Parts: sequence; structure tokens; C-alpha cells
Amino acid sequence: MFDRVVAFDWAKSWHGRAACCATRDGRAWRLDGPFNWQEAQRFLQNHGVQTLIGFDHPIGVPAWYGEQVAKRFGILDFPSLLQNLGTDPWQNFNQLCAEPIDITLTRPFYPAASRGSRRTELVESLGAPDFSALMRACEYKTSERSRPAQSLFWTSGPSVGRAALAGWYEIIKPMRRAGAKIWPFDGALAGLAGAKPVIAEIYPAEAYQHLGLPKPPRPKANPKQRLAVTPALKEFTAKRNHHLSHELRAEMMIGFTDDHSFDAFCGLLSMLDVAGGRRNERAVNSDDCLSWEGWILGQTSNGKIDDTGL
Repeated sequence: MFDRVVAFDWAKSWHGRAACCATRDGRAWRLDGPFNWQEAQRFLQNHGVQTLIGFDHPIGVPAWYGEQVAKRFGILDFPSLLQNLGTDPWQNFNQLCAEPIDITLTRPFYPAASRGSRRTELVESLGAPDFSALMRACEYKTSERSRPAQSLFWTSGPSVGRAALAGWYEIIKPMRRAGAKIWPFDGALAGLAGAKPVIAEIYPAEAYQHLGLPKPPRPKANPKQRLAVTPALKEFTAKRNHHLSHELRAEMMIGFTDDHSFDAFCGLLSMLDVAGGRRNERAVNSDDCLSWEGWILGQTSNGKIDDTGL
């Protein structure tokens, strides 16, 4: 189906980005990396190779928010919203709000600075019923993942929202204009592989569960914590018959130079299981994701709303 699979660990700034890549080699995969942002940009083009690219940031918006956008602006899905960003009235969409009074449907990211901000201010200003309405279904904690993912619009501290905005504007909008497909909005993976790249959302914390890591590294910024899961990663790659480059194997044996490279590698291994048919693309009853929310590639458990865990 795909001849090349690339996983990006993403961040707002380029120095927090890393990638690992797999190229089909007969019935096996040859894995290489990690690559810094300057090196990895070449993977954003197909160059005649059917390519699946995963980005570690949300690709989609909460269904409740999408419903409000549809009612007021007639935009019916996330790809259409993405296309409209930068045009009137969406020209300020990527500007974080400094005060609750600044928050609108066309400018929903808050706060610009964390000090003294409250989530209820975001909920009330958008008119949402509660904070869970500003979460996507795939972001709730699951039977496999004990912690929920971060909410897209709540940008207090290091946030996925800031990273997502960078990804949408810098990469996904231009790639979309050039013909790239976005999973799952454009269909199942089997029907998307072709002359243009296919983009999907990945999430390292979800990938850890797919790989069966005995204990996810916390804090993962600590190299000793990353090194502790190396035996499990070695066992997983051996079972899958993956061929690692010398550089990538050396990185794995030291617990990786940094957590960005570690997450790119774990994300890649998860993506390969999906691309190879070992793991389903998504939960079987997650059809709501096809218009607005998107989904985390390979997450087969539906999330559960639990305000105590948000």
C-alpha cells in the first residue's frame, strides 16, 4: 500500500521537531533516522514514492465547535475550514487571545499567556456547555491510555494548540493545496495511497500502548527513563523483522539523544503496524471523526468523558 512511512514529532519551533522514516524493502521495512527538521523536510514530497506521513499534533477540531461553525458560516467539515483559514473572517484564527473578551468562534485559542487564566473563561466565551465539549472524542482517556490528551483550544503552558497551528499553517495547508490527502477525512488508508502524500495524526502516548511498553517513560525528557524501555523496543522491532540503520540502532541503545527523537521512533513503529495491517486504523464506531474531529491513527479504543481526568 505505502512504500514509505514517516513519523514527525512536532513542536511549534523547528528545533523541537524530529522525524524517523521507514522504506519498504521487499516484505520488510528499513528504518532510518532520527532526522532533524532541516533533514526531514525532504520527506514531505512523494518523489514517486507512495508516502504516509504522521504528525504529532491534532488534525481536526471538536465536533461541538464544528457544529457551531457549520451553523454560523456554512462550513461543513475540517478540510473546508482549513482551506478558509487566512481569509475573512478567519484571518485572526491563529492569534492566541490575551483576554476572554477576545475569544470568538473565528479566534478560539486561549490564553496567550498562562498567568491567571481559567478554562471556564474559554468555555463561557465560546458558549460551550462544558470543557469536555472542547475535547475531541479521540482525546478522552481510554481503556489503554489512562490520561486524556490536551485540549486543542486551551493554550496554557506548552500546548498542542500552538503546535497544531504551526503544523496547519506551515505544512498541512500548503500540502493540501498541492493535492495531499488527509486521513480519515478523505477516506481509509487503502484508498488514499497514490501519487500524493497522505497525512495522518499520531500521538506518542497512544503509540506507547501499541508497542506494549511495560511502563511509559516519565519524565521522558530523562534519558534514563527512555533507556529503561530499550529492551522492549528491541524485542518489538525484532518480532516485526524491522531492519534498523546503524545510526538508528545506536540511538535506540542509548535511549535516544532527546525525547523528540524517541517519540518519532515510537510513532513510526505504531504507524508501520497500521500500514502493514497488523492494527486497525481507528475505532470501529468512530464515524463522527470523518467530518470535524479526525482521529489518532491506530487508536482502536473509544475515549470516555471523565471530567475528573480533564
